[in-house]
Amino acid sequence: MGFRWMRRNIGIAILVVCIWAFVAFKMMNKSHDGGTPTTAAAGDFPGTGSEADWNAAMPLYKEATNEYLSEHFDQALQLVNQAVIKYPSDSNFYNLAALALYHRNQQGDVLAGEGLLKKAIALKPTEAKLWDNLGKGLAMEGKVQDAKDAFEKALQCNPTPEKENEIRQHLGTVEQGAGTATQ
Repeated sequence: MGFRWMRRNIGIAILVVCIWAFVAFKMMNKSHDGGTPTTAAAGDFPGTGSEADWNAAMPLYKEATNEYLSEHFDQALQLVNQAVIKYPSDSNFYNLAALALYHRNQQGDVLAGEGLLKKAIALKPTEAKLWDNLGKGLAMEGKVQDAKDAFEKALQCNPTPEKENEIRQHLGTVEQGAGTATQ
């Protein structure tokens, strides 16, 4: 029994490392594929709540995005938290906070990021990047089936062809890691 337990946990550890390496690689390239936060253009008001509050929150979100891209995750979290207080109805704010938590990676951060992405998904359930980012966090936590389900849901959201390829890579990595963990 001890050997099977060790083989299973090694497989999960390999899966987590592979996904983390992929995310880190994407961050180093700073691509704007949905995994890296982008700033909303003028006129992208989410449509609920006060537009004035959203306009007041956007400079904080943009500054938080810059801090995130500079790998200043604590500062990004402080700024995006202020944006959420001003305007709690933008899924991009929660997505950015979750990504900052994932990358800061202190104890409890990944689980907290998952909760934030669930809030974002409640606001915008057809956004592929949100489901994809949730899947990444679930995979980091070793929740393989939940991660696969999130990636499948992302694919159902009609992502761009580039994003679809990325999601399929994430799904394949999780499925491959799950096979390693059960052998």
